[in-house]
Amino acid sequence: MFGKMPVELSITLVHCLIALSIHEDIRVKLLESKLLEALLACLQEGNEADVELKIAAIHCLCGYICESQARDWFLNLGGVNKIVQCLMNTSVPLRQAAATFLQLAAREPPIAAAFIHAGMLHCRTSGAHDGKQSPRPEASLIYRSRILGSSCQQPLFVDDPDFIG
Repeated sequence: MFGKMPVELSITLVHCLIALSIHEDIRVKLLESKLLEALLACLQEGNEADVELKIAAIHCLCGYICESQARDWFLNLGGVNKIVQCLMNTSVPLRQAAATFLQLAAREPPIAAAFIHAGMLHCRTSGAHDGKQSPRPEASLIYRSRILGSSCQQPLFVDDPDFIG
């Protein structure tokens, strides 16, 4: 869908979709598997020059992932792997957009489970701040640093106790 038009036009169209996603009735009418497929296609690894389009596509996914059908399509269309690729990209703004999406989407157990399986999300059962056992799991994002080929894992702790639900 977006591949046949200039990048600037694609970015503008995605921004329009973001604005429309705010309205529930419009969001539900626009939601189709082809829309999610097109947004996920923007995240393909080969499109390194189109970081701004990737960021816009991720922000757009944030607007639609609140719908259960969109979550199912996201999982079935390989969305987890595409977000993981963005989390490991050298572009800081792209990694930030992907982390924001992960934080929002991981509130749903099936998506959280998929990201845990992919090694990008880790649940802890102990309190991070007070050292006490917490009844709610805290979450931390794990990413592999690509700087200088380092393969170390670094946790990014999330302070939001409602992160996973």
